[in-house]
Amino acid sequence: MDKLDGMGTMFPNKCSIFLEAALDKRLDYWDDVYGMDMHPMKNRMAKELKNTAAVEIVSHEKVVTERVLLKGWDLNECSEKELDFVVPFELKMQMQEGEDDSVRLDKLAISFDIGFDLPEITPVFFSTGCQSESTHWKQTALWIDPTNGSPFLKKGEVMKGTFQMGRNPLNHRDMDFLVVWEIGSFETGDEKNFRQRCGGAIVQSLKA
Repeated sequence: MDKLDGMGTMFPNKCSIFLEAALDKRLDYWDDVYGMDMHPMKNRMAKELKNTAAVEIVSHEKVVTERVLLKGWDLNECSEKELDFVVPFELKMQMQEGEDDSVRLDKLAISFDIGFDLPEITPVFFSTGCQSESTHWKQTALWIDPTNGSPFLKKGEVMKGTFQMGRNPLNHRDMDFLVVWEIGSFETGDEKNFRQRCGGAIVQSLKA
């Protein structure tokens, strides 16, 4: 109990942020509203979705990629500067038997896990991922620009890029996101030679 008796500790003392991609068909509704083509409304909603991050529940049934770790912290050791970060990421298709060879990517879902984990105690972990029971924290959704159609991820391909998250300089309770992504595949046997098929960027903010 040296750490608890001496310096004390922050609980939870561990935190990790994760990323996964999901399907969302809410815009498809406007293609045929009781027999009427409502594309003007669809385009307006698409512009709203692509500009603002949303806190919402993303059903695990809609998740189409693996859940990958972006960054983890020891909250007793990390510095304030480490809370604003840029990291690479790579998402692979989550294949289920009998499913299609491609999946549509409408949005990215961000979630976090926390841990009460020290050598002297029985560890306890908690997750806000899409695969866990929903909480009031939900997930943070970043829409991939749907104005020109959502991209597809094919079997054997990956979505990769850089994920940037940081506090807004004017209001530190707001969070700014910049995701630069590309979809394609690596040449067989060559993990350095990547052939891009499509790509883009997500620039969004989450308001407190």
